[in-house]
Amino acid sequence: MLVKVSNFDLKNTVEGGQIFNYYFEGGHYYIVHSGSIIKIRQNSPSQIEFYTFPNANGAALVKSLLNYGSDYMPVVKKYFSDKRILSSYRKYSGVKIVSLEPWECLLGFLCSQMNNIPRIRGMVLSLSRKFGKKAKFDGKTFYLFPTPKRLVRAPLADYESCKLGYRTKYIRHAAIAVNGGFKLNSLRTLPYSDAKRGLKMLFGIGEKVADCILLFSLGFTEAFPVDVWIKRIMENLYFKGKKTPEKKISEFAQMKFGKDAAIVHEFLFSNRKILGAQYPAYPVLRPKSE
Repeated sequence: MLVKVSNFDLKNTVEGGQIFNYYFEGGHYYIVHSGSIIKIRQNSPSQIEFYTFPNANGAALVKSLLNYGSDYMPVVKKYFSDKRILSSYRKYSGVKIVSLEPWECLLGFLCSQMNNIPRIRGMVLSLSRKFGKKAKFDGKTFYLFPTPKRLVRAPLADYESCKLGYRTKYIRHAAIAVNGGFKLNSLRTLPYSDAKRGLKMLFGIGEKVADCILLFSLGFTEAFPVDVWIKRIMENLYFKGKKTPEKKISEFAQMKFGKDAAIVHEFLFSNRKILGAQYPAYPVLRPKSE
């Protein structure tokens, strides 16, 4: 299916740390999402082409995931007085905030703790190969995200090949909770603070991971996840280079940007290698949960 787009950057949307269960081959991205495989490429700045499996009529699925019709300019232009936000938007204006399936999002971001994007992807792909259902599409073999039930039933020894480290216990406890009736989708109806509190009841989920799940799967645009990159950038931009607790940074961003916080966050994070380089790194101790 061919679809016209305006100001959409497929590469940086897919590779920017929001989606982890994907492959790139032959000019196409193959994205595993919500029990489906999406084969997609960008033919030009104004056109994308995609196919979906097992349901060939997956246009709504693709648009819902990638939000390629979203226009962030009316929101983000309010903050262009800050030249670093302006320059970040100009460079990455086609990046969109994705809408993942909540369980898949939770699984991915539990793997993100004290990790980089390639290693997170490696863990998610390993979990999917080990515990996920196999799917054949386009002459290739893919593995869907493992269900909570499958993870609960698996012996702990089966997790070892996935090289999850201390994250194993977080993933297993999350699977037990969701399989036992913890309804992630029900959090959508709650105020942001209550939804975040509910997520943090799950073992191993702290401020950052909760905000990632709220933002990338549950639609809370006031969420402002603070990882080491965003911490460094925000300290540089707004705290005169002083070390500042992650929670204080997140609360500051929510006060400053309100419901726009997630959109500003995405452009700052996309431009992290430039903005982060303006402030020297310092050692960060691993927290009990992020």
